[in-house]
Amino acid sequence: MELKLITQALADGIVDSAKKDWDSAALQIEFFGAAVDTKLKFDYIDKTPGGEFLEGDQIANLLRKYHEFVHQHENAKWNRMFFTLQSNGKFEIEFKWDQQIQDDYERDSQM
Repeated sequence: MELKLITQALADGIVDSAKKDWDSAALQIEFFGAAVDTKLKFDYIDKTPGGEFLEGDQIANLLRKYHEFVHQHENAKWNRMFFTLQSNGKFEIEFKWDQQIQDDYERDSQM
């Protein structure tokens, strides 16, 4: 699956998770080996707080494919991703390496 298609599927998952009209959504993703943790926060138009969850194997599998694709094709080392989506369709993706996440994963894997 091409990166563009994976990105579109992630955006669709975010849109489908919205409970009401929104301005922007921020998806934070962390990778722990093969495990994926997500946090999704909406800025709703009516200004009520909105924290939703992207659940299910389909989203986790898309995120794993995205992670694998970027590692293989762009040789980028990252274990945190921030995906910000505006309601008009514009988006921004930021990648970071968090050594503490890796250290915790390696420590927990040895137990």
